[in-house]
Amino acid sequence: MTNQPPFEVGDFRGSASASAEPGPEPGDGGAWDVDIREISQRFRRLLERSLQRDDLVAAFSECMQEQFDIDNVVVLLPARDAPCFRIVSGHVDDEVRAQFAIPFGDPLIAVMVRLGEPVWVSDQEQLGPQHGTTAMRYGERLGVRILCPVTSRGRALALVGLSRVHRYDVPRASLVSLLRLFLTFFAKALENAGLYSQVASAEQTYRGIFDAFPVGAIDVSPEGTVRHLNPQAASFLAGTCDVFEAQPIERADSLLADAARETLSAGDPVAPHRIRLRDRAVEVSAVPLGQRA
Repeated sequence: MTNQPPFEVGDFRGSASASAEPGPEPGDGGAWDVDIREISQRFRRLLERSLQRDDLVAAFSECMQEQFDIDNVVVLLPARDAPCFRIVSGHVDDEVRAQFAIPFGDPLIAVMVRLGEPVWVSDQEQLGPQHGTTAMRYGERLGVRILCPVTSRGRALALVGLSRVHRYDVPRASLVSLLRLFLTFFAKALENAGLYSQVASAEQTYRGIFDAFPVGAIDVSPEGTVRHLNPQAASFLAGTCDVFEAQPIERADSLLADAARETLSAGDPVAPHRIRLRDRAVEVSAVPLGQRA
């Protein structure tokens, strides 16, 4: 079966000119020396030869480093054994590579998917104070300045971290337009390789297991917000999942929040103990799940 090309392309100068900020004129320091058709053909040839994920990542990273003169391209893809993104390529410390993970349900991912474009980790105005703090922390651990969502149909397929871009001295909006084009190539290639189905399946499996717990369970983000709670927990709290999700854990109950915050702070489990919850005696414990509780 012949694979379809990952993206049909046109002239980049034409698309870049729609930016509100004026871009450089053709020939201005070679700022737009981008052979988009050659890049598209490279991905097409790769898809015809192999659908291996590692080959796609290597080709994408090589393209980015060559085109933008970037010191480091860090790629995170869905883990095979957990509902999170883990580092698969890039220059990072062995300890960070082994331990670092970003859960599928991290609120920062939802923000980046909604924005649909690369974001500078220091851009508090675009990300907001809470998500900006998370982005800065991730940037420091990965050694990157820019975080890029690789999306398809409203879902993040991958995350890409970029260190300093040396080649293009252009307005940020123009650079974002060019980066988005490369990310679109990558998203189409990954989707053709079946990664969209893998992400959707992993997230659905995780939610299915979580919701099937015979006891109440709440998934809490590193920032202390409720990422998900199963129907049993919602019943205990006399509410619905939608009421509590994306809210501080304190909204559910202060004693539940104490257990979650202790685990998030120390990284250790909180032993089961009894508390009063909505006039009922219940047993509560907390365990770390990667970087969440």
